[in-house]
Amino acid sequence: MKILNFKTLSEQEIIEEYNLINARNVRKFTLERLEEVAEYYGNPASEKDVSDSFDEWVKECKLDTEDAPLLRESFANFVDSLGQEGLIHSLQVQSYEYVGKLNMEDS
Repeated sequence: MKILNFKTLSEQEIIEEYNLINARNVRKFTLERLEEVAEYYGNPASEKDVSDSFDEWVKECKLDTEDAPLLRESFANFVDSLGQEGLIHSLQVQSYEYVGKLNMEDS
């Protein structure tokens, strides 16, 4: 199964994929429907998926996990890069907040 490139798909095309996957005939584009299509194709499909991927990336890069401002900025850049690569849709980029295990609150 291929991973979708959300940069090249219109909202209408995503709804058509949703309808094919679910044998339905809906017309409204929603984040929930987008996430179902993403999950079906193996793309990051939730805030948790993206946050878990970020946590792994932080470990690999050995970022300072005590620096909350750095983590917040890094997460924003990480999500933007997923959107630029087409792994997540612009609606996900705009909607997702960090829900992982790292503490991003200032002390």
